[in-house]
Amino acid sequence: MGSVYAEGGNYRIELDGGVATCTVWRRPDVDGETGAGWAREKIAHFAALARGPARGLVFDLRQAPPVTGPKTQEALGQMLQAFERTGRPVAVLVGDHAVQKLQLQRLVASVCPKTGAVHTVEAAARAHAG
Repeated sequence: MGSVYAEGGNYRIELDGGVATCTVWRRPDVDGETGAGWAREKIAHFAALARGPARGLVFDLRQAPPVTGPKTQEALGQMLQAFERTGRPVAVLVGDHAVQKLQLQRLVASVCPKTGAVHTVEAAARAHAG
């Protein structure tokens, strides 16, 4: 595994061979304001990664809440746009939840249609990002 780039209350970002992996997990014990703060952190980290050390990103949302509201979707879009703007590939890795997959396919198509893709298989996501 690579080196830890950043960690927060519900995420960890690692860099390995120039590919960043951001893993997000559920935290039902925190309020929306706290979660929004962590989302702002990830937006800033993604912007820095896309301008600098990451040549691609795997955004692993398999352990994240399977359904997201409009504010979370907006934040996710801002995260993904950083990689679209720099032309670097981003692979969104989703679990077996149909709603999660549909929401993220729609989001990726609208905010990072050139560089983004949604995957359900980790190896395919890593191939896309790398």
